[in-house]
Amino acid sequence: MTVPETRYTRSADGTNLAYLVSGDGPSDLVFLHGHAIPIDLLSEDPGFIRLRKRLGTFSRTVWLDRRGWGASEGDPQDSLAGEISDADLTAVLHAVGSERPALVAGAATGPNAIHFSATHPDRVSALVLVNTYAHYVQADDYPWGVPPESLDQFVADLKERWGTGAMVELFAPSRVGDERFRAWLARSARFGAGPDLVAEIVRTVYEADVRPLLPAISVPTLVVHREGNRYVHLGAGQYLAEHIPGARLVVLPGDDHLFFVGDTDALVDEIEEFLTGARSGAEADVLTMTILFTDIVASTEHQSRVGAREWSRLTDRHDAMVRAALGRHRGHEVKTTGDGFLATFDATGRA
Repeated sequence: MTVPETRYTRSADGTNLAYLVSGDGPSDLVFLHGHAIPIDLLSEDPGFIRLRKRLGTFSRTVWLDRRGWGASEGDPQDSLAGEISDADLTAVLHAVGSERPALVAGAATGPNAIHFSATHPDRVSALVLVNTYAHYVQADDYPWGVPPESLDQFVADLKERWGTGAMVELFAPSRVGDERFRAWLARSARFGAGPDLVAEIVRTVYEADVRPLLPAISVPTLVVHREGNRYVHLGAGQYLAEHIPGARLVVLPGDDHLFFVGDTDALVDEIEEFLTGARSGAEADVLTMTILFTDIVASTEHQSRVGAREWSRLTDRHDAMVRAALGRHRGHEVKTTGDGFLATFDATGRA
């Protein structure tokens, strides 16, 4: 699948915003993914590629980096729910020629989508909230989220983990044994934002409160939440469904917070049925996988001839060449074997 081209548009104040469009389905969908991973790097993950492909069968899907994140310019504090966030989304909608798309939002962008849907109902046809919240600091009338007295420690722990493989345990426990994914997630997070900025934004987003806007949402709304989500607990999603008029709640099995990890087909099934009234279903797809194993012939003899230092130079070049080829042909590196690679492809020709 060709990776969509990332483009720029300007918000009302002149700030450059990065976005891309995928799929050619009959309706428009804007997906505010809510994570610090830039949209360009999301396209490197096979789980995201599959989710994007399935969404594209029934929608033209718009993805964007929020102000101050990834490839978008500006102050990330301004990306929080409010008039500037609404203006940025309006600018992207204008750039792609979308009048009234469905709005899907996850994680930290849930409040943005809630604000936009409540204040601009004429610009939204439907709302889908995935693993998100309206507020995430506990209060007497709101038992969900981080206790106020623990917020400082929570933010400090997040800052300590940010940009490291330790994030997998919290965000994507089903991929905890996948070292390649662990390294990719850590690298992607570092490209998205630094630890101090992330900690500051998380504190602000958690303390923000869009609960008063929930009764004002008049568009059809679906709330989808993973049952064992370790980062945003199910109760926060249940609260959304209980306080948005007519909202439907779907609880999916699994512990992952990242929307593109775990059973993404189940998530897309729910979104598709909610927006179109039917499921095309992934069950009918015939999925094939090609396994590729490479090996340097007579590596032991060659190493003894050239010596350890020269052999190390050669294997470094070899590894870089193989990884470049995997990148060009959408291969997935499973592991290295000293003088070879184990990789998978979703098509024999690319292998």
